[in-house]
Amino acid sequence: MKFAEHLGAHITPEWRKQYIQYELMKEMLYEAQEESPSVEEKISEANRKYASLKAELETYTEHAHKPSTMSLRRRRPSGVALLFKDKEKKGMAHTRKLHDLKLAFSEFYLSLILLQNYQTLNFTGFRKILKKHDKSSVTSDLEGGNRQKAMKRLRVPPLGDEQNPWTTFRVGLFSGIFVVLALVVLIAAFFTDHSKDWQPALIMYRGMFLVILDIFLLGINTYGWRSSGVNHLATFLASLWAISVLLYLFSPFLMIPTFVFPLSLAGFLMLYLINPFPFRIFTAPFHHVGFADFWLADQLNSLVTVLLDFEYMVCFYAFEVDWLGNTGEPVCTKSIYGIRAIVSCLPAWFRFAQCLRRYRDTKLKFPHLVNAGKYSTSFLTALFSTLYSVQKELYGDSNRQNHAFFYLWIIASVIGSCYTLTWDLKMDWGILDKDFVLRFVWTLTVSVGEGKLFHGEALKTLLASLEVFRRFVWNFFRLENEHLNNCGQFRAVRDISIAPIDSNDQSQLEDMMDDEDGAYTRMSERRKLLGNNTKFEPHVYRLLWPNEKALKKLNKKDKSWLDEDQKEKIPWKFKGV
Repeated sequence: MKFAEHLGAHITPEWRKQYIQYELMKEMLYEAQEESPSVEEKISEANRKYASLKAELETYTEHAHKPSTMSLRRRRPSGVALLFKDKEKKGMAHTRKLHDLKLAFSEFYLSLILLQNYQTLNFTGFRKILKKHDKSSVTSDLEGGNRQKAMKRLRVPPLGDEQNPWTTFRVGLFSGIFVVLALVVLIAAFFTDHSKDWQPALIMYRGMFLVILDIFLLGINTYGWRSSGVNHLATFLASLWAISVLLYLFSPFLMIPTFVFPLSLAGFLMLYLINPFPFRIFTAPFHHVGFADFWLADQLNSLVTVLLDFEYMVCFYAFEVDWLGNTGEPVCTKSIYGIRAIVSCLPAWFRFAQCLRRYRDTKLKFPHLVNAGKYSTSFLTALFSTLYSVQKELYGDSNRQNHAFFYLWIIASVIGSCYTLTWDLKMDWGILDKDFVLRFVWTLTVSVGEGKLFHGEALKTLLASLEVFRRFVWNFFRLENEHLNNCGQFRAVRDISIAPIDSNDQSQLEDMMDDEDGAYTRMSERRKLLGNNTKFEPHVYRLLWPNEKALKKLNKKDKSWLDEDQKEKIPWKFKGV
């Protein structure tokens, strides 16, 4: 439903005059858009002007460097004199031609600056009007006229603020603690005996480690996007994880049940991280899908191993654990019950449902239905992998790498990997590259893992870590592509800058908009805008610096280049640059 229809259906009749005049404002916007100069026309005009000037300059350069074929032999003295006069005239003509070309390029560059500033000032004007509306509405309606509280509610720290020293200290402190504890864990693993229960502990600690690793890499993503605020939370959680592993290793010496420590750490992470719970991910088909919804669901697609490990943890503490250290019959890793297959399909299902919902809202088959097809390949991969695992559990290793479901699993994995790789590189990232290594690391599971050349759980730990790293790289490209191309169509306005606006420039633009007489920058600021090495003809400096004193400094001795007719045509106070 369009917003105009939604507004008309839910309006309160007694307050009709107080509601926003949406249709009237939309008509005003359309009228202003029709009356405004076309950006495409201006760009085309600029391109044509530049091409014409470039062609003229190339013609002049070619003619100037062309060697003379005229011979001075067999010429009379009078002919020699005429020849020198002719060359002198041609030289003066060439000089004037070069001067005119420089002048034309200077004027062209100036027109581009004017066009750029026209766009910047208009955009800043719209933004400032909306900002003042927010200030007035929040001050009067939400804070009861208290301007100080309203400004506190609306104030957002600039993106370019300096790093908090306390944050830097915590990052260094927890990083150092984690490095030391990790080394202690590796050393202690060789001097403690956990041959009977190391595999369940590996599975449970692996899931929590991958969550912490993902948070740490998301912190690096945020640092890259905002250029401040490295995530110290991840280093703190990593230190807790290492401490918990150490307590598990030395639990026999502490006379504490072995599996108390993984459960305690998992409970802490659940309470600390999943707050609030992301209900919108699980209810995807029943509401509108935003950028944050799909982005978080994509993160879960790289954390399938984490979900399986947490499912194993719940099953382990419900059916297998013996608090004295001896585990019961292993049933939690079996695929015959189908629970692990369902859990592994959940992230793909969330994105599949979101794509269907977006198709329902937009009626666009491409890209939403095609994207849904990408995630549906994960269902086939999980199905054939589960059926193959069930065959091994029922009939032993006699069917290992020698069953129809094994080959169907490989085929489904190849199709899914090629599908997702193409989509990631072409659609999500906006590029087409040859780097596909991390999309095909599952082949190590089929070859090395199924061939028993390496322990299966240890190999899965390595590959899951690589998948989290792949998602970390994906985050940079995906968000940048969304900013540049609006590829997901999650916003109506495409003019969003990736780089943060400098706070000084923002304040300057706002001051310029508050000036009733318009605005033009000071001479030093314009030199910074145009470059210190930029040189113009004198009449172009007149446009850029309307101050006559500044103009006199450029050429105190000679003003012969400017005649009286030109003086009348030049605006002495040009505003808007």
